[in-house]
Amino acid sequence: MLCVAAVLYNDWLLQFFVTTGLPQASSYVSETFAADQPHRLLFGTVELSCAAILIAASALAARSAPWGLALAGWSAVGVFGGCSVLDVLLPMGCAPSVEHGCPPDNFQHTTTSGLVECSLFMSMALFGLAVRRPAVGSPVPGRLPGGPVPGRPGPVAGRWAPYLMPVSMASAIATVGPYLGHPGGQGIAQRIHLVSVAVWFVLLAVEARRAGSPPGRREGDPGRGPGRGGREGVRAALAGAGPLAPPLPGAPHAPVPGYTNPDRPSRTSRPPWPSSDSGGRRGRIRDGQ
Repeated sequence: MLCVAAVLYNDWLLQFFVTTGLPQASSYVSETFAADQPHRLLFGTVELSCAAILIAASALAARSAPWGLALAGWSAVGVFGGCSVLDVLLPMGCAPSVEHGCPPDNFQHTTTSGLVECSLFMSMALFGLAVRRPAVGSPVPGRLPGGPVPGRPGPVAGRWAPYLMPVSMASAIATVGPYLGHPGGQGIAQRIHLVSVAVWFVLLAVEARRAGSPPGRREGDPGRGPGRGGREGVRAALAGAGPLAPPLPGAPHAPVPGYTNPDRPSRTSRPPWPSSDSGGRRGRIRDGQ
């Protein structure tokens, strides 16, 4: 799902096939679904589809995420999708790259776009911190800070977030030229930013797939799928185990029910002397005879 969202989020690629009249080098992608644009319905539908996929994918991934920073990261992805919906429902009134006098700083759309970016960078930061701190409420014995969980593949999104976040943030900052009175090149910077966001979605897809696999799962291992790793896993381990090693000489061991040592008389067996002489025999034993 997240890989599909990565493709849909880069809907500016449709401009190579759909004539919009907007210069890609100096136009925002949001201008394609501005209120007065002819292809507003097409690009708006693609944006809403991407947002819906992000909300659904984050909700599914959050169900299996441990309580802590990783869960907060998936929540930020869901907020990203929700703010993207608002970004489409509150579009720009016109296309400032081709319409003179059209202000680029539409307050409502600028606010929703800012919330989208904030939630994006928040998700990157949370996943990056989740790698360095264990999940709250689910400590893993022997796990070092930032180390992988034993028996489970290591995190992917959080490991790459510190490298991807500066690139994505720098390209996002480079798009604010028109707001500062220096237009030009903001379209290229924004499209680089959208590609970095697509890479982030792919990393999240890998993260969600790995987080959904149970610890110790291997290809071709029957009975170890999600939700079946209880009795089936124990039964498979016992079936593949070899015979138990014999106890060391002199080591204490628990008595086995139903087993009688032939070299040692049972407590319930009859003594070798007559019962009538049991008292005298005990006396002679006490006297050392």
